[in-house]
Amino acid sequence: MRLIKGWSDWHVHPITYLYLLAAWWVGCFRTYFLLLFIVSFHELGHYLVAKYYCFEIKQVLLLPFGAFIQLDDFGFHRIEEELLVVLGGLCMHAFLFLVPNNEFQYLQQTVLFFNILPIYPLDGSKILLLLFSYVMDFQKAILLQIYISLFCLSVFIVWYYETSYFIIYIYLIYHISKYYLTYPLYIKKLILQRINILPFLKERVVLDTNFYRAYHNVYHNKNHLISEINYTSVLLNRHSKQK
Repeated sequence: MRLIKGWSDWHVHPITYLYLLAAWWVGCFRTYFLLLFIVSFHELGHYLVAKYYCFEIKQVLLLPFGAFIQLDDFGFHRIEEELLVVLGGLCMHAFLFLVPNNEFQYLQQTVLFFNILPIYPLDGSKILLLLFSYVMDFQKAILLQIYISLFCLSVFIVWYYETSYFIIYIYLIYHISKYYLTYPLYIKKLILQRINILPFLKERVVLDTNFYRAYHNVYHNKNHLISEINYTSVLLNRHSKQK
């Protein structure tokens, strides 16, 4: 169902309505409604920046315990644009800090803290990966992102071992597992589809077969410099052997 009239890519998950009804039944409708408002306002920041940079927005989905924006081409734009999209949601909290209400402030600060955790697919983890991409081979950067996510999630589960959080933990574990299984295919697709943004990237001379997503990789091979466009088969072969 549509959340905002005229914005056909905003949707509310049907179960969210059941949670709203349950919240009303147990007398915490106001708190739950405020929480949904905060996460929606957060996603609005991602949404507006993604619109500005012409990302392919599939949907913004409001779930019972949060919300997320699904971008079909996130990971294929320039890193600077993707950083701004991620930071867009976090920056929206600057406006929320102006609301003079203790309950509202507690909720919005909790949402902000949760989103900056370095656990995939939260904003903090995405920021880490984008920054790692400047200094590391992209496959190694993703693996480091996954390891950090698993470590931090494990600590979080031990520290906040409460049954009320289990649905969130299961959600995060599912997405980390899915990410680990699918990232090799994503890297191959990225290598094949980067040609349109390469002219806008700074060149980096690479002496091995590492792939730096933040740059236009130029490979030094037998006293020759080869653009990654002409080095595609080598890169694909490397990522077919490694995981």
